[in-house]
Amino acid sequence: MGSVEGGVIPNCLVCKARALRCDGWTAAGGHRFRCSRCGRTRTERSGTPFARYRWPREVIVTAVRWDGRFRLSLRDVCDLLAEHGVDVSPRTVLSWVHTFGPLLAAELRRQARPLRTRWYIDET
Repeated sequence: MGSVEGGVIPNCLVCKARALRCDGWTAAGGHRFRCSRCGRTRTERSGTPFARYRWPREVIVTAVRWDGRFRLSLRDVCDLLAEHGVDVSPRTVLSWVHTFGPLLAAELRRQARPLRTRWYIDET
């Protein structure tokens, strides 16, 4: 069996078996797995919101974070990505923001520290 990021080989999405074997590489350079039980293939991104997207997860998340955090225009985000060797259109970045923005916001809310029930105020 091949090793994957973190040393964990994913389960089959169809039959839920751990009978996956490394079956080569995807066009993007990631691992491709084949289930020996049902014969289906999958990658590390199968079953995630990033499945069937051309660009890696890191590029998409970076573009969405830049758009949300720094309030850049879509053209500015595209220019910054172009400096890193990623050539995308502003419309692509906009679709990423609409798709992944709410998912990232929900994850940030989930990881946020809980607010305390007591507040202390001094004389000033």
